[in-house]
Amino acid sequence: MPKHPTLTVGDLKLIERPKLDYRMLLTFGGERDKDSKNHLFLFRNRINQQEGNFENVAREDLKGKLPVRMRENRPNCHSFFRYMPPAKYFKDHPEWYSQGKDGERGPSQLCFASRGLRDELTKNFLDYAGEVGGKGFLDLSQQDAGGAMCHCEACTAMSEKYASNGGPLFDYLLELASIAKARYPELVIHTLVYHRNSTQKPPKVERPFPD
Repeated sequence: MPKHPTLTVGDLKLIERPKLDYRMLLTFGGERDKDSKNHLFLFRNRINQQEGNFENVAREDLKGKLPVRMRENRPNCHSFFRYMPPAKYFKDHPEWYSQGKDGERGPSQLCFASRGLRDELTKNFLDYAGEVGGKGFLDLSQQDAGGAMCHCEACTAMSEKYASNGGPLFDYLLELASIAKARYPELVIHTLVYHRNSTQKPPKVERPFPD
């Protein structure tokens, strides 16, 4: 390897468009400090999301450059109970929450076999989407637990239909996505691929998800 005291690079214009629009490293440390130069490292490595909305504070000229479509609204994960808080609903509607293997209902996940649950969740989700402007990423994903969403007979049938324990959620997302797209075309629904025995296994769907 020849040694050069100075490395000279000629004129260079390089434009890249990654296949994935949304790229984020979840970090726990100095990167979360709004004054940290680590933000510049993330930007150089093509990360466009950090702590929700990526604003590169290391360079003033890069602020606000992230397209609205790529902005992530809060909450950004484990959001079932943001829209359907058990403290508000469980007493009067235990059937809206998961049935365990023992047959008992409890606030672990949601039971998507319930028409009432779906209707109320859709209303609450779209109401909140309107509050945040109807644009960007908005999460709807399971609570921080693995396994089947619900062990009731109807949810078990959906898991079998989609060949995934996430079947009940995927079935609902197909319904919600079409409704949300009509009302908020610039909204992107964000969900989790999470736990090998839950939503990590992709569903077998008869029709594709809306874009």
